[in-house]
Amino acid sequence: MEDREAISLAERYVDFLVKRKILVTALVVVILGLSGALAPRFMDKTSQSFDPPSSSMATQARNTMNDYFPLQRETSGMVIYVENRSPTDKAVFRPVLSEDLRIFTLEFAATCNTTGIVLNVAGYYIVKLISNNMAKAFLAGGIDGQPDTATATFISIEIEAGMTDKAATEYAKQLKNTIIPDIQQVTNTSHYEMTLMGSPAFLDVMISSSTSDLERMDATVLPLAMLILAFILKSLKLIIIPVLCLLVSAGVSFAIMFGVACTTTVFTGAPSLMMSILIAMSIDYGLFMLSRFREVLLDQQSRHEQLSHVMAITIMISSAGHTIVVSGITLAACFFGLVFFRLDILQSLGIGCGVVLIVVLLTNLVLTPLLLLWFPNFFMKCIRPIELPSCLRCGKDTDSSNESERSYLIHGSQLDPEEEDGLGGNIVGEIIPLKKQSLGSVPHIIEPSDESSTWHRIGSKVVRFPFNVLVPLLVVGLSIPFDLYAFTYTSTDNNLLYLPKHSEVTRAYVRMGNTFGWGTVYAYQILILPSDRSQQVLNSTDYKVWKASQNFLSRLAKTHLTRVQDIVGPSYDGSGRGIPVVEGDVMQNCINMLSNPSIDISCDTMTQKHTNETKACMTNIMLACSFMDVPTKAKGMWFRYTPQFAPMGKDGEDWLKTARDLASQYPTEADPIEIFFVGEPADAIDAVNGVDDDFPTMIGITTAVVLVFVGVSFKSLFIPLRSVFTIGLTVVWVYGFATLTYEHGALEWTHFEGFDSTHAIVYIIPLMSFSIVVGIGLDYDIFLITRIVEYRRAGYSTVDSICHGLAKTGYIITAAGVIMAVAFSGLLFSEEPFMHQLSFYMVFAVLFDTFVIRSVVVPALMGLLGELNWWPMTLPREPKSPINDNRSSSYGSNSSDQNIQEG
Repeated sequence: MEDREAISLAERYVDFLVKRKILVTALVVVILGLSGALAPRFMDKTSQSFDPPSSSMATQARNTMNDYFPLQRETSGMVIYVENRSPTDKAVFRPVLSEDLRIFTLEFAATCNTTGIVLNVAGYYIVKLISNNMAKAFLAGGIDGQPDTATATFISIEIEAGMTDKAATEYAKQLKNTIIPDIQQVTNTSHYEMTLMGSPAFLDVMISSSTSDLERMDATVLPLAMLILAFILKSLKLIIIPVLCLLVSAGVSFAIMFGVACTTTVFTGAPSLMMSILIAMSIDYGLFMLSRFREVLLDQQSRHEQLSHVMAITIMISSAGHTIVVSGITLAACFFGLVFFRLDILQSLGIGCGVVLIVVLLTNLVLTPLLLLWFPNFFMKCIRPIELPSCLRCGKDTDSSNESERSYLIHGSQLDPEEEDGLGGNIVGEIIPLKKQSLGSVPHIIEPSDESSTWHRIGSKVVRFPFNVLVPLLVVGLSIPFDLYAFTYTSTDNNLLYLPKHSEVTRAYVRMGNTFGWGTVYAYQILILPSDRSQQVLNSTDYKVWKASQNFLSRLAKTHLTRVQDIVGPSYDGSGRGIPVVEGDVMQNCINMLSNPSIDISCDTMTQKHTNETKACMTNIMLACSFMDVPTKAKGMWFRYTPQFAPMGKDGEDWLKTARDLASQYPTEADPIEIFFVGEPADAIDAVNGVDDDFPTMIGITTAVVLVFVGVSFKSLFIPLRSVFTIGLTVVWVYGFATLTYEHGALEWTHFEGFDSTHAIVYIIPLMSFSIVVGIGLDYDIFLITRIVEYRRAGYSTVDSICHGLAKTGYIITAAGVIMAVAFSGLLFSEEPFMHQLSFYMVFAVLFDTFVIRSVVVPALMGLLGELNWWPMTLPREPKSPINDNRSSSYGSNSSDQNIQEG
């Protein structure tokens, strides 16, 4: 957009706000009222669950499982981990089995069975009624073969609700806060440590801890960031505007997303990412707008001119407003483009962040000028333009409330008396009432920067040879050791990284993982079906399907990390005695016997009426019944596999790949079966892989959008190319640094917990940080380039324009970077490793971008490119000698050499 077009649009917009400010204010109040009612309900509508891509093996497996075992469609599991630690020495673990614990277990099971949400409860004392071998799987510690010496046990709970459904999380809270403590009190087991685990229970812990961290950050770090912002703006009063814009943007954005969440799934992580972008963009946009507003007023004061606040607002909108419009629209387009991706999580993040950017943009464009129009004296007390002498005023002194409409402006006092104003008339001494002022008739002086300032001196060095070559090469060269690791990181969804590191829940979860296996809470379901769906699992002719299933599981048990004792299902009792426990024909006979109502197979009568061989058969019958869809006409069966390793970590990903590779060898003529792996670990791993697969596409789309929007906005080919290149330097550097830190332990020598190695990167962090880093980098880049272009349009040489533009914006950009780094640094002190990683990406990306890339590399590259920066535009001819500091550029001038023309 050319200068005169921007000025004309800004004039019309500000004129509309002046004439309709009561109506606009009323509309803002109504929107705030609606937002206040809807925004608080947004979090309750989000969901922690997310589906892997519809084409993924996990989705296909879950859909097949739902067809054959519909009760498994919406179920989730929790575990009560039970320990009996010494009250005087917590490192001493005492035997856990007792009569009191037996009574607790049975009472707990009876209570759960009355809730209507619990499908099954299992524990040592419950399973022992069926099988001693199976019951041993619920004990750990002590001496092998001596259950009475066991030091830990657990009780598993299966509920009829998805792991992140509100019903599941509410029941988890009820278990933790009411049911378990009450039964402990009644059964005299209060000395036992009982820790509830599983996704529904963990979710409450994670949300509580994250909320606590954010509240602590809001109470300490954000106020500090705002004080820095106030210092830059030289006003505690002006700081009110960005704070109000932030609050309004948050309320309106969350209210809009509440409506979105009512119609589609919104990931629980969306509000956190939205808030991060909201804080970042609100601070940046507020700083850009208000710093320009303040600069305009002080420039007029330095020339002993008086400019109305309305005119200052107009200039602010036409310049800084243009910056945030280009930035906001470009980033919003990038985010909204995520709705075309395969993953629900990317779609919800894209919608949420796109809404935030549009709302923040509109809020700053509406609320900032509106507040300045309503309360000009209040906000301008810290910016005191020099009053005009009374002899130059027209009319009587009047009430200050109407001063802006009755005061006058003298302009052009710094110009040569012989110089024309570009409109054909001499302007020295001309007095124009403010009622008639417009930027088309009032020249706005493009003030040169102080050549002795630090930023001007830096610019004058790096834009010239050889520094404009050496500086980019040096920065790129020093970045290479980091860049090599940028995209070599290992993605993970290990839930330990989301839990508070030092909480008792996390400690208990680690102990349980080391004793019972990490998959106790997150087990796999291995679904086996006949390849011919019309066949039954137990075909009395040849039992081919049954034997094939045993053959597959026997081969699976021999793979790395797999133990036979961790498999439970038809003919597998978890004892590890071998595969299979019983043959198919024996199982068929037992099932036939089970289906005969004349046979009494109750637990009490089994001991009295049946031989040991028959009792073993009965045990496996009862086990088989729970793992087959219809025991007498079974067409499908499944097995539970409880891995010893973290099922959603690196070992889990490797195991699933190995198991799927083995399953891909079926069906065959000899083994006519199909195998599916179902469960939260498979969903999570496929979702992580889906994010990794889509990430390059996201980068490509973002790059294309930035190239198009920035190129169109500045009518240049090389500005967007240089912008993408420099933002890419920041992204690649911080990605490599984060990989070195959290996967390879590069900063563990600091002994700072926020830098502790986690051996992998939480899969969603690179995705989230990419969007924010690109947004911040693009903001700073456009802010800098807009000022440089402004000077170049005024007739300054390219080199002088870069120096003056850097001097005018360098301190603002670095200040914005410091504010952003301070705001995000609080999360480095949180309890969750997930937060450490997110904070690391944000803090170091912002510091590197503001102090290295925008301040040094960009001016050097622009100095190297010279006039190619503006191609294919034509610009005012560069002067043969340095431009006089008093040279002016009239906004809205009709002279063709004062504006950029398209080539």
